[in-house]
Amino acid sequence: MIFNEQHSEIRRTVRRFVEADINPYVDLWEQEGIFPAHELYRKAGDLGLLGISRPVEYGGLGLDYSYQMQQFQEERLWCVLSMLKSYENCINWTIDSTRERRIFGKPVLENQYIHYQLAEMQAEVELLRSLAYDAVEKFVCSKPEPAPASSAN
Repeated sequence: MIFNEQHSEIRRTVRRFVEADINPYVDLWEQEGIFPAHELYRKAGDLGLLGISRPVEYGGLGLDYSYQMQQFQEERLWCVLSMLKSYENCINWTIDSTRERRIFGKPVLENQYIHYQLAEMQAEVELLRSLAYDAVEKFVCSKPEPAPASSAN
């Protein structure tokens, strides 16, 4: 798929929407345990970001399916990248916990099986990071391929 100016404009619109209407409020929403989906979907709809490939007579933009596929790739990449630090934190908290917890007088972390499992999980996170960074680089260079973004997710 080769991006054209319409693809770039949709990307700019999404980026502006996220930077203005989502990012400034994420911490507050997290703290309050809310997500204003109705309000955000209404704003996204007003910007023409919903129903991109649907016919104009039904409220869509009437664009071809490549635009929807672009959105899917961006969403997949965002999902995996936003989770990397969470995966790392979970593993690190588990390591700390197994270092403190003792069984038969020794820290659980000293158990070879536990140590191996945690090391394997850390390696998997690093592999995921590498795959995700590669997919992002291809996407940013306007050479998006569905397979890397889908694999990273």
